Amino acid sequence: MLEDLCSGTVNRFDELPRSFFIDKDKKIEQEYPEQHAELCNIIGTTGCEYGRVYQFFACNSSTKDGQPDIDDDGNFILEKVSCPIRHACKRSTCRAQVSGKLSARELQVVSLFVKGYPEEEIAHRLFISKSTVHNHTTNIYSKLGLSGSTNPDRLLVAHAIKNRLVN
Repeated sequence: MLEDLCSGTVNRFDELPRSFFIDKDKKIEQEYPEQHAELCNIIGTTGCEYGRVYQFFACNSSTKDGQPDIDDDGNFILEKVSCPIRHACKRSTCRAQVSGKLSARELQVVSLFVKGYPEEEIAHRLFISKSTVHNHTTNIYSKLGLSGSTNPDRLLVAHAIKNRLVN
C-alpha cells in the first residue's frame, strides 16, 4: 500500500503504474547499491522491478503511520520497522544504508546551511516545507556518516568546506 498524505488516498502497489516501479528501482540502485544487488540476487534482475521495490519498502517503511515514506523531492525516508521474521533473514535490505552520494537538492540544502540559514529560511528559499528540509538534513548527516558530535552543525560545516561540497 502507498498512502498519499495530501489526498488521503491509499493505493495498492499492484495498482501503481510500471513506471513508478522502474523509477523507484533506479533510485534504489543509485542510492542503496548494496541492497539493490542483494534484491537482484534474491528476486531477479530482468523485469523484476515490482518485486525489488516492494521488498525494499516492506523492509524499510511502515504502513499507514501518517509519515511520508517518499518526500516531495522523491527521496526515501527509511524507518525501523517490525520484521515479521524478526530479522532472521540477516539481509542488508532490512538495514539499508545510503551510498554517501548527495543529491542535487541535498547539496543546495548544505550550501544554504553552511551560509548560516536556519531550516525555515532554507525551506523558503528552496520552495519546500521545513519538514522536507529537516528530512534532507537527516539524510545528509546519514550519507556523510556525521554523528556522535556534541556540535553536529559545526561538524557538517567543516566537512562541507573541507570536502568542497560548497563554493
